[in-house]
Amino acid sequence: MHHLLRYLRGQVVGCQDLLNLRGNVGYLARAKQQLTTLLLNAAAGYISLTEVISSDGATVSQAITYCDNIIDNPLGDYQTAQSVAATVNGGEVVAAGMIPPDTANIAYKSQAPNVASVAVAQNTPNPFNPQTTIALTSPVRTLYEVAIHDVTGKLVRALRVR
Repeated sequence: MHHLLRYLRGQVVGCQDLLNLRGNVGYLARAKQQLTTLLLNAAAGYISLTEVISSDGATVSQAITYCDNIIDNPLGDYQTAQSVAATVNGGEVVAAGMIPPDTANIAYKSQAPNVASVAVAQNTPNPFNPQTTIALTSPVRTLYEVAIHDVTGKLVRALRVR
């Protein structure tokens, strides 16, 4: 999951454009949109990579791998990739046989402490002008990267803290 989150952080700008497709776009763009949404759902913890999403035992991880393989193939069936990812994103069951059973089941291992173990205190003072203090506490001593964004999502500052 750590690698997935790092990948997604690097893709945020492209994701915004991809997630807000407008007009008549092809199945490849829609497939990428649905796969990106599925990756974001997994990264946010809304869906587990090991969750079974078909009656024949396919997992979310296999769905991601399968859709990614289709999208990477210049002759891929992008409509199928879009359909599989959209079905999983919608919380519905994928039809049996849709995802080949030999599709890789990729496991992600976090090399960082569980983000939920980091406590973020309320900033003080609040409201503030021009500065504020936010306390972070964690039972694990390690290096963290903290990104601060404004209300539009623009990166204001990135900090490395221990």
